[in-house]
Amino acid sequence: MNHLFAISITFLLIACKEEVDNKSRQDPPLNTDNPSALNVPDGFDYKMDRDITFKLQVLDHNGFPGQFIGIQIFEQSGQEVIDEDSSEPTHTTSATLIFSGQTNEMGYLEEIIQLPMHLENVQVQASQLGINNRVTLNTKTNTNVIFHEFN
Repeated sequence: MNHLFAISITFLLIACKEEVDNKSRQDPPLNTDNPSALNVPDGFDYKMDRDITFKLQVLDHNGFPGQFIGIQIFEQSGQEVIDEDSSEPTHTTSATLIFSGQTNEMGYLEEIIQLPMHLENVQVQASQLGINNRVTLNTKTNTNVIFHEFN
């Protein structure tokens, strides 16, 4: 009986010591009354997205404006697919539609689109046969304006 009592007391003391150690390792409480206590770099604006102006022109194979041509902008994303028959995973790509619109009577489309900051490229497709109608455009520009001519 004495051995059982001694073992119980030992476990109790060890558990109390771990609890005290855990409390001493906790981060100090954040002072929410003083936002200047945060270490935020100058120029940080907390934005997770940005506005990009797309200026797109569509010309047919003769150089005439492509009137009322459908334009679609996609975010391309990669996905890992596990194949049980293979030891290596395969990567597939899928596209998520970001914007859909059409050119005006002059074959021109100008639109401001809000894109996530992490997005470096988009795919733009014009629904016009006979021209190179799908391109990948870099969205990391200094001017936040992207111009492309489909012809």
